[in-house]
Amino acid sequence: SLLTLGTKVHPRHFGLTATRAAIDRSLAALRTEWLDALMLHYPRCWGSLCAGSPPPEGTWLDAYRALEEAHGAGRARALGVCNVHLQDLDELWRWARVKPHVVQNWMDPFHQDREVRAWCAARGVAYQAYSLLGTQHRGGGGNPVLGSAEVGAVADRHGQSPAVVVLAWALARGAIVLPRSTDPGRMRDNLRALDLTLPPEDLAAIDALDGTDARSAARARARPGSALEVRFRSGTDRPLTLRWEGAAWALPARGELRLQAYPGHTFRAEDAAGAEVWRRELAEADRPAPGRPR
Repeated sequence: SLLTLGTKVHPRHFGLTATRAAIDRSLAALRTEWLDALMLHYPRCWGSLCAGSPPPEGTWLDAYRALEEAHGAGRARALGVCNVHLQDLDELWRWARVKPHVVQNWMDPFHQDREVRAWCAARGVAYQAYSLLGTQHRGGGGNPVLGSAEVGAVADRHGQSPAVVVLAWALARGAIVLPRSTDPGRMRDNLRALDLTLPPEDLAAIDALDGTDARSAARARARPGSALEVRFRSGTDRPLTLRWEGAAWALPARGELRLQAYPGHTFRAEDAAGAEVWRRELAEADRPAPGRPR
């Protein structure tokens, strides 16, 4: 058997110095001098992800630079990012000195993340799928993945459980699967996916489920989306400083500033004395409708 050891850096620990310290703590806690995989858990704070913590020291790119240092020092064999969109990946690919080796995203039959998977395949980046068996669907209404009639029909034809069928489908589509379980029986059942080869018609039946579950679509919309092109205007006769996390920009008096940011980012404007003048959290509603000028 092969044991792979990895860890992730939380966005509250982003920043070159802060991420270096987080890596040191992880290695000490795991009692190891190196890791198979070192990843950023999210590209940024959003929603309540960093609630109760001070703003991060820096951005995810600063944090990734610390990952590159760990890789160069032999402390991490592979680098990766999680919960990312295409625009994030394009930005990182242009900026990184050590290109990411792995991307870990949510994927299941109703949320197949096809664009990111294709991006990874085109660049030789491994794609890891988490929540394949429907764990994104906690709460009322049941699990649409394991309760899917289409998945159940495929499972019946092969004498396997729905979980085995979904894992076999993801493997056939080139994903690395991460079925989490503490139940020995389920662990043994999951391994049967390695011996199950689904015919093209069964693969196509599961492919056709993408985007057909309303709850999956709603959860996807609630996650941090692609970047917004935003414009900040100053209505005062004094210059301001616009801040987000560890970054700052000059906002001229009666001038404007164009930035690329994300829903959930909170910007604050400060005067020369450092006093807050206003604060604004971006939302998906700030995205211009198609054809509407920004």
